[in-house]
Amino acid sequence: MIAEQSNLSFLRLPAVQKKVPYSKSSIYTMVAAGQFPAPHRLGARAVGWLEHEVDSWIEDRATTEPDIPKAPRPPLRTTRSK
Repeated sequence: MIAEQSNLSFLRLPAVQKKVPYSKSSIYTMVAAGQFPAPHRLGARAVGWLEHEVDSWIEDRATTEPDIPKAPRPPLRTTRSK
């Protein structure tokens, strides 16, 4: 329990972006889709993410294959012989 409490700190958005390779809009899109931890309200105009929640999300992503469909391949271009 004590080890977990040492990681009970909030990360503001720039710190979260240093930990994960996503833009602000991508992070909030993933939050809305339930694919990233939601921020916690810190004040009237401030939010932050619990560091242990972000770290757990990173660990889960590292150990599981993401459920992201592959982009469709463009059709092959054929050249016409004259």
